[in-house]
Amino acid sequence: MIANLLEAFAPVIIHGGIALNSDKDEITREGLIKKFKEDPNCKILIANPAACAESISLHSVCHQAIYLDRSFNCTHYLQSMDRIHRLGLSQTQKTFYHLIIAEESIDEIVHDRLKQKMQAMYQVLEGDLPQELAGYWSEDLGTEEEVDFEIVEKHIRKFVSRHDSQTG
Repeated sequence: MIANLLEAFAPVIIHGGIALNSDKDEITREGLIKKFKEDPNCKILIANPAACAESISLHSVCHQAIYLDRSFNCTHYLQSMDRIHRLGLSQTQKTFYHLIIAEESIDEIVHDRLKQKMQAMYQVLEGDLPQELAGYWSEDLGTEEEVDFEIVEKHIRKFVSRHDSQTG
C-alpha cells in the first residue's frame, strides 16, 4: 500500500520473503539495495527493521528514516538506525529519524518499551561490568517478552473498557 502511494518515487520493497542473493534471475535484497543506492529515480526504500537489520550500509545515500511501525525488538530497531548513521560520515552530515506514533495506541507502548530497553542496553555497555537488570536476565532468559505482552494486554483492556462505557 505504501509503495502504491509513493509510486512516483520508484520505491523498492524489502521484506523477509526477499532472498539475500541468488544465482537465478529473481529479485534479491542485494539487487534491490543496489537499485536504491544507484538508480537516481529510486528515492525510497520500504522495509521493516528486521529485513534491514544486518549487512546493509545505506549511510552514503540515505540520511532520513521514517518508522511507521516498530516491534518490541530493540536490537532490530537499533541496527536499522545504524544503516544510515555510521562512523565516517562528515561532521556536518545530519541524520534524521522520524517516528510515527499514534496517540493512545500500541505505538506509544512500543515506543516507551524501546526507550526502556535502549536505556538498559546503554547501562550494560557503559557500566564497569555487565550487571543484572530486572526483567532481562534470569535462568529462563528473562521476562522481557512477558512484560511487553502484559503492557499491551493492559492497554487493550483499558481501550475496550473505555469503548464499552462510551457505547453502553
